Amino acid sequence: MTTRNLTWSILATIACFMIAASSPAAADIVSCTSYNGQRATCRADTRNGVAMTEQSSWKPCMKGTTWDVQDNNNIWVDQGCRANFTTGVAPRGYAEEHGRGHEHGQENAREQYVAQTITCGSYSNERTNCPLENRGDVRMTRQLSWVPCVQNASWGFDSRGIWVDHGCRAEFSIGN
Repeated sequence: MTTRNLTWSILATIACFMIAASSPAAADIVSCTSYNGQRATCRADTRNGVAMTEQSSWKPCMKGTTWDVQDNNNIWVDQGCRANFTTGVAPRGYAEEHGRGHEHGQENAREQYVAQTITCGSYSNERTNCPLENRGDVRMTRQLSWVPCVQNASWGFDSRGIWVDHGCRAEFSIGN
């Protein structure tokens, strides 16, 4: 191999590594749990945004209060929050708020909204309120109780979030 060909091969290899290193991180799912109400930190690539996609705790998970992003490589949870988080898929407006504009042709990916999924349950037939991080359309996606969950009778939503009553337990999806 000539010196010229070797130089071009090395330059092409370096260019490929640089492109791969500057590409946005792929979406990934990270589970993070606060045990005994204590703060926990979970490693995750958070450079391109994080959305809570499924809450699995009875305690509320609210961004800024019981979970949030810490620097570019951690998610923290606190006060009993247990949830799955999707990384690399930012909620609407994330790119502009974090000075990332529309580079790398990602304007559509960053503008997509990841629906929040929350589990909310009425135990001992008492009304329970489950606060929401995002506002949008709310729909019951899976009933978990034997007791029927009927909108406006045993479940609904208002400015405080989703409410359930009369033993209704279900998963709800919140999105645009």
